[in-house]
Amino acid sequence: MFYVGPATGRDGLAGAAFASQDLTDESAQQQRGAVQVGDPFMEKLVMEAVLELLATDAVTGIQDMGAAGLTCSTCETAARAGTGIEIELDKVPQRAPNMSSYEIMLSESQERMLVIVKKGRESEVQRIFDKWDLPWSEVGYVTDTGRMVVRHGGKIVADIPASKLTDDAPLYHRESKEPAYLQAVRAFTLEQVPTVSNPTENLKSLLSWPSIASKNWVYRQYDHMVRDGSVVCPGSDAAVIRIKGDSLPLLPASSTKHDEKVPEKFIAMTVDCNATYVYLDPYEGGKIATAEAARNLACSGAIPLGSTDNLNFGNPHNPELFYQLKESVRGIAEGCTVFIAPVTGGNVSLYNQNPQGSIDPTPTVAMVGLIEKAEYITTQWFKDEGDAIILLGDLVDGTDPLQGLGGSAYLKVVHGQKTGTPPRCNLENEKLLHDTTRALIYTGDVKSAHDCSEGGLAVAIAESCISGYEARNTPRFRGATIDLSAFDKPRLDAILFGEAQGRIVLSVAKINAVKVVERAKLLGVPATIIGSVGGTDLTIKAGGQELKWPLVDLHDGWWNSIARAMK
Repeated sequence: MFYVGPATGRDGLAGAAFASQDLTDESAQQQRGAVQVGDPFMEKLVMEAVLELLATDAVTGIQDMGAAGLTCSTCETAARAGTGIEIELDKVPQRAPNMSSYEIMLSESQERMLVIVKKGRESEVQRIFDKWDLPWSEVGYVTDTGRMVVRHGGKIVADIPASKLTDDAPLYHRESKEPAYLQAVRAFTLEQVPTVSNPTENLKSLLSWPSIASKNWVYRQYDHMVRDGSVVCPGSDAAVIRIKGDSLPLLPASSTKHDEKVPEKFIAMTVDCNATYVYLDPYEGGKIATAEAARNLACSGAIPLGSTDNLNFGNPHNPELFYQLKESVRGIAEGCTVFIAPVTGGNVSLYNQNPQGSIDPTPTVAMVGLIEKAEYITTQWFKDEGDAIILLGDLVDGTDPLQGLGGSAYLKVVHGQKTGTPPRCNLENEKLLHDTTRALIYTGDVKSAHDCSEGGLAVAIAESCISGYEARNTPRFRGATIDLSAFDKPRLDAILFGEAQGRIVLSVAKINAVKVVERAKLLGVPATIIGSVGGTDLTIKAGGQELKWPLVDLHDGWWNSIARAMK
């Protein structure tokens, strides 16, 4: 059993336990050591070394040291194999003096892996780790006892059946109760929302809101293009990386696949969750988190492969908070089933609350997908003057009494209200929309695709106008003229800012617009030509008004608001 990666320290000590504890005024200092200190460059070295190691066929088991560090990685590998494991803590690299057994076993120092190697192949492993200039140590071995034995200082400090910490851990069925506040949420009506008075300023406010605004201040803190094969950088519906055919080490000469070429692959990745939706309707919110992730992949031309989740909730001993957890997980499970995106792993952080109350339930969903050909890679920004803009899906959900404004960003940002039943999510209709979008992309007619989510149609179109960049972060604006005057029944705020699900904005060459619309309709998806690309402004005709925004003004708030807030 090999340990590889930086030495173990006291950073991240009991980080998993910290992630599931109530926060108090005193805990800020007491629990500071629970926060891990990451080193992305070291992480990259570890990953490259592990990929090369896996190609040697010398590895029988491997696991990263994540939550609970050595404790989980040792007992989980043993339990899965039905074996035992013995580890000698004196051999574990340590960067802090006099660390206790407890500290070594529960530290969550980053960039570490536990590797189980075939006996007699140790020298190959050592050679690869040395090549990548990585610290390593042989710290233990596999047994047939079924027990996890930990030695430190010449003494046995732990001796326990490995399965007791994994498969045989207790399973709790907590009490669940629908939160009382949901009665008021369901009683909220559209009549309680004032008629929109200044849509021009409302769009600017939404684009400047941190949940919608560009996250460039965050991702520019680290060079996100170092050795990762970036094809689509942050800023579109999904990031895309290229896995080159020669990026994996050659298989041994004895392998039957030694001479086979590894095909080049394009992987799309996205992360989504609307915590307000989950708060207002945990089940629908869970479905929407999954649907939006899959929709973002579809807009990039990708087919979902799998998911991971990060479940952030309050105290599960509170029946109302456990209801949020249970129902949102049910929604996520249904979504992953429909989109064929199984959850391969995840993280759970409970007890996220302080004396003032709990966080909004936030089951974040990350999803990865495969783009089969380079020419299918699609981004969200408009491309060429004169292109037609097409809306896939209905402008407003006619069955929703709140017309998509329940739980919307508009309701929260403009009117300061977090209430109302969020829009419904029909998973089968979503799946049809995603399949149709990919089919249209595969024809080569689609130039851009962007999903409608937070902020509604006006925000989605504005983002398509201002989110393109060239060279050294030089904005590439493409204006748009949108005509929604034929839709006279919904309210103007619902048309502009309603968040009805199952909608995607496309741009195509004008000559192909009718063909694309008819193809979408034949596949069962509503489609409407709503405007064209061109100019330096965003113009929208709706509700008897003609609204106009200079793109420079929209971009300034969208691009800079987070940076300004952080000063």
